[in-house]
This record gives sequence, C-alpha cells and structure tokens, in this order.
Amino acid sequence: MEQNENTEMKILEAANEVFKEKGYDGTSMQEIADKAGVNKSMLHYYYRSKDKLFHKVFQSIFSKFVSATAGIFSQDLDILEKIRLFIDTHIDFLMRNPDMPAFIIHEIRRNPELIADVFKSQGQENLVSSFFNSLQEAVKEGKINPVDPVQLLMNIISMNLFPFAAKNIVTSVFQVTDDQFTILMNQRKSEIFNMVKIMLENK
Repeated sequence: MEQNENTEMKILEAANEVFKEKGYDGTSMQEIADKAGVNKSMLHYYYRSKDKLFHKVFQSIFSKFVSATAGIFSQDLDILEKIRLFIDTHIDFLMRNPDMPAFIIHEIRRNPELIADVFKSQGQENLVSSFFNSLQEAVKEGKINPVDPVQLLMNIISMNLFPFAAKNIVTSVFQVTDDQFTILMNQRKSEIFNMVKIMLENK
C-alpha cells in the first residue's frame, strides 16, 4: 500500500513539473513516465488518460491555494484585517509557487470549463461567498464604503497575480534579480492593502 502511494506521488510530482513546463498540449504521457522513473504501463495503471492526470494535477494545485486561504473570511476579525491577511497569504503562496500563475492563465485559455469544474470541486465558491458576506456585513455596520464585491475581489487577485504571471517581463524591464523580486513582492503586500484600504475607508 505504501509503495503504491509513493509511486502515485512520484507520478503526480513528475506530471506537475512537466505540465507546468510544457503545458497540456506539449506534454506526453511518455515524458511523465520517464520523469517519474516508471514505465508507461505503470503510469496508465494509475491514470488511464492524460486528461485524468491533468485534472488531478490541477486539483492538487487549487487544493494548495484553498488550504492556504480557507477560513480567513470566517475568522472573528475586522474586515480590513481579513483582507490584509488574504493578500499576505495569497502572495506568500505565489512566492512558493511562482510558475503557477502563468501556467493557470495558459490553461484557462485552452480549457476554461476544466478550470471552472476544479474551482467548484475544491470549495472555492465557499471562499467567494464568505468574502462577499464579510463585505456586506461591514457595509451594513458602516465600517467601509459600499463596494462591488466582485470588482474588489477581481482587483485584489489581479494585483496579486500580475507580477508573477509576467515575472520575466517585470524582472527584465525593471532589471531586478530574483532576490530583489522577492523583496518587491513582500513590499507589494502593503502596497496593495493600502490601496484597498484607502478605497474602502475614503468617505
């Protein structure tokens, strides 16, 4: 049983690397088998098709994000503190997985239905509804300005994601090293939060 779990883990780790590097269309099951150090028949024993394996990899990617951010908006915290914590947690997650945004954006264009299915299966809808409910409650209590929750969440996620999705451009245009990029992203947490805070508090 343990050997089976180890083999499956090796396959998933290999698939994750190859899919991120080459995308769905550029990846073959043979490449994944070679990367995992298993024969192709063993790979097909665990995953009968590239579609099933790709779906599993995508689920794994989203589950990491869900586990990192789950529960933030259900905590007994001020709405601005919840938003600050979400921004910090999201950017920390992206710094640990810097190649993920570009990969996801590419696959969204290729197969948007898959992304929507994984989104639902991983409980992302609960995160969104929790965020919306927190905002609506804060507005009713007069703590923040009325705001379109969809626009706000899209703005936050977009501001968090862009530097990672376009990292090669960012580092080239601004001539920063990887270490300097990390410093910039840590500073970006406060920059984004302050912009959101001004918008929500400005009467």
